[in-house]
Amino acid sequence: IDEYLKIFPAGSHMDEGLYLGGVASSRSGSYKKARTMFEAYLAKYPKGTQAPQVHLTLAKLFVMKMSDCAGASKHIKAIKAKSKVMAQEASKLESQCVKNKTGGEQ
Repeated sequence: IDEYLKIFPAGSHMDEGLYLGGVASSRSGSYKKARTMFEAYLAKYPKGTQAPQVHLTLAKLFVMKMSDCAGASKHIKAIKAKSKVMAQEASKLESQCVKNKTGGEQ
């Protein structure tokens, strides 16, 4: 994927390459690289077919892997605005942030 993105920076499969590269990086534990690829996807394709999933995955990375609820906030808001299906999962992430901030169950 990295090679494709280097060779064809404006290729017809750039959106898919950025998305799949972000997923692969995330699954391999390269969270900074995943974040970079997902943010590049959103910058280039803010209304792309994978945009809601990218926002959700970024929110998960911020909350679960980076302990950065502030970073997750804009992605959680975007999910709630764009995808009713994913809104429930976004709300769970938001609740996790509130729980972590208060130091336990409410």
